[in-house]
Amino acid sequence: VPHKPLPADLVAHREEIAALCVAQGVSRLEVFGSAADRRFDPAHSDYDFIARFEPDASRSLGRR
Repeated sequence: VPHKPLPADLVAHREEIAALCVAQGVSRLEVFGSAADRRFDPAHSDYDFIARFEPDASRSLGRR
């Protein structure tokens, strides 16, 4: 199944999103919902993500 194009905002901010994932210990980030298919409308839609964190990521999430 071919991937559908992501919304322009996600593509434009890809490097910033990747840096945030590294900083927060995210090992995998997936987008789903309207942002992952052709139903996305920038005026009405939001971004839905699933994040998988590294085992020791809780320290970077503000837990002490």
